[in-house]
Amino acid sequence: MGFESAGESFQFGHCINLLAIQVGDWRFEDDRQVRALLGKSEPFDAGNYIDVEQRLARIGKKSLANDIYCDMKDRQEKSLAGLKRCWHWCDNVFSGHGTKPLRMAVLLLVSVLPVLYVFSDHRNVEFVLTESREGGSAGTPVSNGRPYDLALDWGKGKAFGLAASYAIPFYGGARPEVVRARLNGTLCAPYDASPPPGQHDPAPAACKPLPLLGWVSPHGFAMIISVIQFILWILIAANLPTIIRRRS
Repeated sequence: MGFESAGESFQFGHCINLLAIQVGDWRFEDDRQVRALLGKSEPFDAGNYIDVEQRLARIGKKSLANDIYCDMKDRQEKSLAGLKRCWHWCDNVFSGHGTKPLRMAVLLLVSVLPVLYVFSDHRNVEFVLTESREGGSAGTPVSNGRPYDLALDWGKGKAFGLAASYAIPFYGGARPEVVRARLNGTLCAPYDASPPPGQHDPAPAACKPLPLLGWVSPHGFAMIISVIQFILWILIAANLPTIIRRRS
């Protein structure tokens, strides 16, 4: 019994032992048949999947090569349990086991959007002020010949830079800390009808708390999201060797 057509795919009628087989070149009448054949190989041998996947990638059939690689990872998952199986699932969702690098970039960018939304409201940020020896504020920063006014000068571009300082490792330490996420107080709902703060007044005006998040400060919210972003960076680092090896 050989290959049988099953709609847009193929099925192989029985199990076949391909353990430690050496093949000079894998050739099939239809490229989709290779997935059916490898799917029926028992016992499982990852080497056969890697061999076929690399050949397909070399001849330009990268989409099918990615499918073969993911099939191999899915079969490996069956022998995993606990945290290893959870990590395998997260890696598949985040990057398709390294076969979808664009997805990684998109998900990392998406993780910045909630923080950008919060920081776009100037009431959720504050100047990095210190207390002077006399007990008062050390002063408002001056830019372009006048005091820096958050109500007037804060915008989406600066908000994105501040959000990126939480998302990108080492970037936060490289940028000048003139404005930061507000450390204390409730998280203001952006663009509500509350009055803005007075001119040159770093204290936030009374604002409507963001629904379900009124218990956390803007800095605390950004730190929660940064933990998720840290996990995403670990997944990126874990997949870089796979991406480089398979696309070099």
